[in-house]
Amino acid sequence: MHIAPGWYGVNGTSDVRWWDGAKFRTILLRNGVVTYEKAKSQQPSMSYVMGAVMVVLGLTRLANPSRNSFDVAFAVLFFLFGIFSFISAVLGQQVEKLPAPAMGPYADPSTMPWPGHTEPGPIPAGWYSAPSAKMPRWWTGARWSEYINLRQHPIPVAGQRARMVTSMWLVISAFAILSLLGLGLLVVGAREDVSAMALTGGILLGVFVVMGVALGLYSAHLVKVYTMPTMPPGYST
Repeated sequence: MHIAPGWYGVNGTSDVRWWDGAKFRTILLRNGVVTYEKAKSQQPSMSYVMGAVMVVLGLTRLANPSRNSFDVAFAVLFFLFGIFSFISAVLGQQVEKLPAPAMGPYADPSTMPWPGHTEPGPIPAGWYSAPSAKMPRWWTGARWSEYINLRQHPIPVAGQRARMVTSMWLVISAFAILSLLGLGLLVVGAREDVSAMALTGGILLGVFVVMGVALGLYSAHLVKVYTMPTMPPGYST
């Protein structure tokens, strides 16, 4: 039986959690406030992949025959990132495996309008690009809702713009620091005529710069997607 997306109580707990139509998400409703659980991955499969990549990078550093303290430090850093990603993925997956809701939705007025809710207006209700066609936002016919459609499953984004802004700057700062570490290896290796160190630094610098720019741009895009539009469909900028 299909259960419509909405806020539902979780069996055996006092939690009110978002059900996206297929599974529970790591998104709670606490005193009318939408709360994303920070330690639990929203996309466990991607977190598993990221964790595996970090562990492999750490192993490559330790496998370097001429490894030094820099290699060991990078390996430890990669392993820590990898372990955190794995833990986050496991916790997120546990939420997704929770049993489907057994009772009706928790209709808190502060969370309205939900996806599917319609109101009379000049523009038909539906999912509209605001601004992303891949992550459209629900329009009731008269106003925007605080729900976007992510991979055919709606999720709430009310009050989450500030969180996304913080995440964006954390991503940029983290990869900027990692890029500086790679640059340091490159400079020290070139100065000391240690080709292996210089090569390692150059590779890491390139990888971290590319990843930082890509993730930074994507995070900036999410900030824009999470921002409530001020104009109706067809007029959004």
